[in-house]
Amino acid sequence: MCFRRISFLIALSMMAFLPSCTPTDNSRQWPQFHGYMGTGILDNADLPETWNLETGENIRWKTAVPGLALSSPVIWNDKIFLSTAVSSTQLDSLKIGLYGDIDMASDMSVHQFKVYCLDKKTGKIIWDRISFE
Repeated sequence: MCFRRISFLIALSMMAFLPSCTPTDNSRQWPQFHGYMGTGILDNADLPETWNLETGENIRWKTAVPGLALSSPVIWNDKIFLSTAVSSTQLDSLKIGLYGDIDMASDMSVHQFKVYCLDKKTGKIIWDRISFE
């Protein structure tokens, strides 16, 4: 009897620390490469069909992110999460395996692998953290 009461009190106290927020509709998020469930589809997204970086047509904001940010962004509610690799030499080089050129880049410098969190509406960097160096 005492064990059940203690277990109940522990469970009840743990629930008090859970965030109190409205449930998120996961199907409206972009949690991975190709989005929710890897389908590459987000119904009723109301996205522009054309855009132009030079004129700014249908471009809401631009934010400079250092390094080679080659991963898929994660979009969750009002935040965008990006990862990037920043070379200590400040010379970002990329060798891709197209056309038979599969040699590694010669950059053996120390890299900071960073995660950035941006505001989806403004592009402002909310925070950045080094995940590995």
